[in-house]
Amino acid sequence: MREHQSPTRTRRKGWAAVSAATASVLISIPFVFGGAAQASSLVDVTVTIADLTYDGGTTAEITDCTIDTPVGGFDVSCDASGASGDFVSEDVATGVQVTVTGLMLIGGDSADFEIDGITATGDIVPAELTATAATADSRDYDGTDDATISDCTLDAVVEGDTVTCSGTGTFDTKDSGTGKTVTVDSLSLGGTDAGNYTLSTTYPTGVTADITAIDITVDAIDADGKDYDGNTDATISDCAPNGVLGDDEVTCSGDGSFDTAAVGTGKTVTATTLTLGGTDASNYNLTGTYPTDTAAIDPLELTVSSVTVDAKGATILSPADWA
Repeated sequence: MREHQSPTRTRRKGWAAVSAATASVLISIPFVFGGAAQASSLVDVTVTIADLTYDGGTTAEITDCTIDTPVGGFDVSCDASGASGDFVSEDVATGVQVTVTGLMLIGGDSADFEIDGITATGDIVPAELTATAATADSRDYDGTDDATISDCTLDAVVEGDTVTCSGTGTFDTKDSGTGKTVTVDSLSLGGTDAGNYTLSTTYPTGVTADITAIDITVDAIDADGKDYDGNTDATISDCAPNGVLGDDEVTCSGDGSFDTAAVGTGKTVTATTLTLGGTDASNYNLTGTYPTDTAAIDPLELTVSSVTVDAKGATILSPADWA
């Protein structure tokens, strides 16, 4: 660098602010209108800072610098080839201040000028993460195919950062079962450092979870009456399940026992075995104590199919001939 001499020109100093799409530097600059050139005049320089994809660091990439204010025809320009910079924060943001060192002025008249008070701004943009695996929660049957994604595995999280992942999904069907396929529908990031990342919408596959059948009880049973047959066996033709969800189709039937085998009305029937039926029966388990009902055992009606008259004229009815 060298001092530029011009006996017919004088110099007047002024200040100007400069800006660029990605960075700006505010430095004073003299306006030269004539007289002898003065050494170390200050210039305004615009520094271009490349966007930094978040990596947990602060190193800035300086791609260019230019002198914005006219310098009166002097041969001077800005050289950023040896410069370095650091963002003042590591987190994602726009217009983050950058501290720049190592800028040079070059050209035949560069000795007449000096860079002073360098500042710059640039953007730190989010890094993209991909969920490589996900965990779906198993749950009790609720009549829907909704699934909850409680956790996922993320690639490329910066060491030391706290980033979590959760979301929603869909079971293959609403019905109970083990190892059911879950499709991941949406995921979102959480945790202290989530703001420094975005999440790819390419979601993991091969996710499975269980839906467990729920317990229900029986409020009432319907026992069928019968003709006397010498035993206490009873048939439960219907019952009223309690706890069936929505429009699920669930029926109930089974076996029971009369209090005695004797003929009678209003006889107590106790259910011994009940089984669920219907389209949605597999989603439920019967639990609890079964209720009782009443039903009748009617006398058995007999029909005489033949008679025998003995030698004395007596009629003998043989049970073997009853029908």
